[in-house]
Amino acid sequence: MRKLVNQRRMTVALVMAVAAGVGLSAPASANPGTPVELVVGLAPGTSAEDALAAADDAGGARVVDDAAREAGAVVAEVSARDADEAVALLRRDPGVAFVDRNHVAAKADVTPDDPFYPEQWGLRKVNVPGAWSMTTGDPVTVAVLDTGVNEVSDLAGRVLPGYDFINDDANPADDEGHGTAVASVIGGRGDDGTGMAGVCWDCRILPVKVLDSEGSGDYLSIAKGIRYAADHGAKVINMSLAGAASSPLLNTAVQYATEKGSLVIAAAGNEDTAVRQYPAAIPQVLSVGGSTSGDGRYSWSNYGTSWVDIAAPGCNVAQDYRSRGYVDFCGTSSATPLVAGVAALMQSRAPSVSGAYLGTVLSLSSSKLGWVRHGRINAGRAVWAVTDAAAPAVSLGAPAAGTLLHGTATVTAAATDNTGLDRVELVVNDTVVGVDRAAPYSFRWNSAAHHGIVNVAVRAVDWTGRVTTAARRFEADNRGPALTVTAPKSGSTVKKTVTVKVSASDKRGVARVELLVNGKVTGTGTSFKISTGRYGKKFTVRVRAYDKLGNVSWSPTYTYKR
Repeated sequence: MRKLVNQRRMTVALVMAVAAGVGLSAPASANPGTPVELVVGLAPGTSAEDALAAADDAGGARVVDDAAREAGAVVAEVSARDADEAVALLRRDPGVAFVDRNHVAAKADVTPDDPFYPEQWGLRKVNVPGAWSMTTGDPVTVAVLDTGVNEVSDLAGRVLPGYDFINDDANPADDEGHGTAVASVIGGRGDDGTGMAGVCWDCRILPVKVLDSEGSGDYLSIAKGIRYAADHGAKVINMSLAGAASSPLLNTAVQYATEKGSLVIAAAGNEDTAVRQYPAAIPQVLSVGGSTSGDGRYSWSNYGTSWVDIAAPGCNVAQDYRSRGYVDFCGTSSATPLVAGVAALMQSRAPSVSGAYLGTVLSLSSSKLGWVRHGRINAGRAVWAVTDAAAPAVSLGAPAAGTLLHGTATVTAAATDNTGLDRVELVVNDTVVGVDRAAPYSFRWNSAAHHGIVNVAVRAVDWTGRVTTAARRFEADNRGPALTVTAPKSGSTVKKTVTVKVSASDKRGVARVELLVNGKVTGTGTSFKISTGRYGKKFTVRVRAYDKLGNVSWSPTYTYKR
């Protein structure tokens, strides 16, 4: 509800204006007494107070919102019958910048009318409605490697001919139910007034049966299925299955599909363990854990920041494979197709990008979680980011150009991006030595290992993996003076007095040179005479030099006998 800030009448002198050609006339059928809200912009130098004072001279309009401070305008209410006259008067006032109706906008998110949509919290949690405002999907092919897929009502007309590697025939019918549930989460038709809403409403499902009626299948069938899917145009391959053993057979199949441009996505498994499962743990595979409505981990979901890449809601509505209704489908098997559906929306927006790029954007655009490598998927962000062509902007703040680096330095950066930053990195001589993920970006860096010219850069990485770098060259000084020491050879037998002479030089200047006998300072300078009689039958001599920055250097240790 708008706050009424001023009830006085408003006239032409009110600081409001209209752009030439804006039509504000009431339609012929309008009630003459129906109020019309006008937004009246303040011209430079005109105050809201001036406008309100002038309002007393006019009739038919009253100010209902003084938004001068926030928007440079006031909102006035006038009857539809008087609107044209009020606008004409306002246009002639020099203090008016513009006049327009107070238009109404609504959120752009798409809300489907499917009866089960209110129960599909996972879609809203990961902002799929925001993604739908950009695309509800094109005929992208998504392969479902599972128990088969039946063309139930929510998938009608969008299940492609596939293959059954269990029975070695071209009839990949679902005889267990798991595969159809997976497919409906990916591509259940949305906004059709029936059933549930999948993620990608127009994508095509390629059924590849690699699991039998008990829900199990050997690695050979799965490897064949991966290659088949890649050969038949699947840009996204969903595998809601997991095994305990690694396998070169699976590795090479995944590599084959990746090289053909597919994104392979697999479930992390449901054993509540950090032990790697396969094919999810294969490096080229995007592995998925199951998250709760509060972004926690379902107790059954496997986890691990070293091998589980992202998370997605682990309980989703799915259609029964015999069209007997809808079920609450839970597990990483359910989280994985939600990710696959988002990947298909991304592919719809950016048909030419590779599967590997889709995986990178999905990962970097995710909302951070602590129990997976990247985070929980953010569909709206990912679908927007996949078409982002703008690289981040980054600049290096401190140290200022010409600063001499010594010891620990503070490096600062300013960075922005139109879709958001994943991180800012500190890079020294082409090696990343620090990462900061939140502004203001700042690093404490110990330069002690460097001497001479050092390349220091800050590198900004956005959600799409685009990179911009800002760099400076500095001189670092972390070494003490150069020392030349003239003394009897170590191990010599000496008598009476030993003379030690020192030559020390440094670009910054030598602060002092010290002689240490048996570890204790006995004098400063560049020439020392040591009375050997003051020491035992065996003693040590060493020289230490400091430059004006505090860097220190040492001579070798000389050992003498008497």
